Amino acid sequence: MPPRPASRARTSNHDLTGLLDELRRLHTALEQAAADPRLDRQALNPAYRASAHNLLAYLALRDQDLHALQLRLSALGLSSLGRSEAEVLPAVATLVGMVERLLGQAPSAPSVPRTEHPLARHARTLFGAASRTREVRIMVTLPREAADNYSLVRDLLAAGMDCARINCAHDEPASWTRMIEHVRRASTEVDQPCKVFMDLPGPKLRTGPIAPGLAVQKVKPERDIQGRV
Repeated sequence: MPPRPASRARTSNHDLTGLLDELRRLHTALEQAAADPRLDRQALNPAYRASAHNLLAYLALRDQDLHALQLRLSALGLSSLGRSEAEVLPAVATLVGMVERLLGQAPSAPSVPRTEHPLARHARTLFGAASRTREVRIMVTLPREAADNYSLVRDLLAAGMDCARINCAHDEPASWTRMIEHVRRASTEVDQPCKVFMDLPGPKLRTGPIAPGLAVQKVKPERDIQGRV
């Protein structure tokens, strides 16, 4: 196979250099967006601060016209940032490092060791630990009968319920309390933890009595084969 002409190699390096510059500018713009000082004035739970910074970076990323950049990245077999919402800045930094390696340069930023993703940590906090046999959690909305039927709740837990949802738009606090007591009792009996979610009702529109009006009769005319009514 004949060697590639030197002009093509130079053109390729030139394209990679331009791509690297564009990725670095993108990374800088996203860093600035994620460091928005307005975020420091918000009463954020420290556990979610990193996620808030990532959200700002993601919004800034989606505000960019990335079509041409994505085509160039795809042509090189690199990620086109289509699924970078979980870790926006690390995704762009990874691309910067890969293009630097393609150019024979030392990576400008050290690789960050992978740790547990915040989404997985938050999911475990909210829904409990995942089962050994599946990654998803099973949430069951308890019916009204769960307030007076302990066996029903116990059977749901034995069948794999991880989270019990109580719809507070229905029933009353006394029924909700009995549901929770049944969940706690069954959780101890079957030796399986179970979270309880109280789904609070939102505002509801209510209308008063509607005054009776004129009756409406719908008439549908019939026609014969010649179209006469």
